[in-house]
Amino acid sequence: MKKDLKNYLVESPAEKEEVNNYGVYCRTIITVIDKILAEIDHRFSNNSKSIILGVRALVPGSPNFLEEEDIFAFTQLYGANIDDLLIELKNMEKVMKRKNSNKPASLLEFQKYVSSVAEAFFELNCLLIIACTLLISVLCILSKTT
Repeated sequence: MKKDLKNYLVESPAEKEEVNNYGVYCRTIITVIDKILAEIDHRFSNNSKSIILGVRALVPGSPNFLEEEDIFAFTQLYGANIDDLLIELKNMEKVMKRKNSNKPASLLEFQKYVSSVAEAFFELNCLLIIACTLLISVLCILSKTT
C-alpha cells in the first residue's frame, strides 16, 4: 500500500468478494445499517423527526396511529394545549374502536371526520389541519422540482 494512503479508510469496494461466512455478512449488514442511521440523524433535525413521526401518528392506517408520544412531540412545535389533547386522544381512540363502518382510512378522511365533530376535538382538529397543510405543501414543492 502506498505510504500516503495508509491512514485513509476506503468505503467503496475495489474488488468483488463473495461472502460465505454468516458472521461476516451480519457485521457487514450492521455496518451498512449504522451508516444509514447516522446519515438519517445527520440529515434530519429533531424538529423534522417530530413532524414526520407526528404526521404518521395521525394517519389511521399507521401502526402508531394516535400514539401519544409522537403526537405530543409534534404538538410542542405548534403550541397546542397538551392537557386538552390528551383527553381528546383517549376519547378518539374509543370512538375509533366503536366505529364499525366508514372508518377513515387516510389522513384527509380522518381530518374530515374530526372536523365534523371539531367542537369536541378542537386541538386534534387543529393538528390534523396542520398535518394536511404540510403534506400538500411538500407535494407542491416536489411537483415543481420534477
